[in-house]
Amino acid sequence: MLKTKPSLAALRAQRDRLIAQMPSWSSILRGSLMRYAKECGSRGCKCHRGGAFRHGPYWHLVIHRGKGKQKIYLLPASKLRQVRQGRTAYNHLWRNLVRLSELNVRILKSEP
Repeated sequence: MLKTKPSLAALRAQRDRLIAQMPSWSSILRGSLMRYAKECGSRGCKCHRGGAFRHGPYWHLVIHRGKGKQKIYLLPASKLRQVRQGRTAYNHLWRNLVRLSELNVRILKSEP
């Protein structure tokens, strides 16, 4: 079975649909979500007995800035859902940008 090349109009329509699916720029967050449990400085505290007794969990947003540098933000529990949604939006945007670039190359090659 032979595959037919999509027309230039079909490629442009596909690109327009992809652009319409892009998430809102105001929700984008890049970074990793990390969960930590810690021991405190009080030697008599039960947190020193093992992992189950440690303080936390504490959530951090870790943003990598290149060349081994990173910025870490402590997140209150009330912001955890917002950060997860922002990371999902970022990943969705990134996948769409890759696909958009592929479509733009195909359009470029198809134009007279």
